[in-house]
Amino acid sequence: MKIKDIRKEYGVDGYVDYVAEIRAGKVVHTVHFSGGTESGYGRTPAKFATSDIALQFIIERSKQFKTGKIRLLSGKPWAPAAPVRASVPASVSNCPPVPSAPVRELQPESPAPEVPPAISAPVRELQPEAPAPEASQGRERVECATLGDAQIVLKERFGVASSRAHNREKAIALGKQNGIEIIFK
Repeated sequence: MKIKDIRKEYGVDGYVDYVAEIRAGKVVHTVHFSGGTESGYGRTPAKFATSDIALQFIIERSKQFKTGKIRLLSGKPWAPAAPVRASVPASVSNCPPVPSAPVRELQPESPAPEVPPAISAPVRELQPEAPAPEASQGRERVECATLGDAQIVLKERFGVASSRAHNREKAIALGKQNGIEIIFK
């Protein structure tokens, strides 16, 4: 029997109908239990049956199932997966070992060939350039005393929502994206 073929029935005692909201990560699954009875002759729990393996997995790892609020009426509960051990087929283990590729030793590089003087060009030494500060890249410098001031500047000039500039680093980055340099005093 495949795991997908297992139909499991869950029950909640003491209810005629019960709606369980089961969290799985950020998603909330709603499971409807129904058909429960309580009389002088006895009790029947509200029931829910499924063969959906994902829903079974979610129910059996829920807080309600672990505390006993929801219980398994029929079927098998999930068992933790046994560790998988790699097995080598006999046909592979009887194979001869694969020879490794020969290791090539590094040889020293040969010297560069001589360039005839008629082809060579005069050599100019390059002067290292000093890196330009960010302000000289055509960005306007805007000094702000507070984050609120920076948010106002970004909103009035570029239509940037204040919620996007929720800290100073974000405000500086948004300013750079819009061509200004925001400096906090």
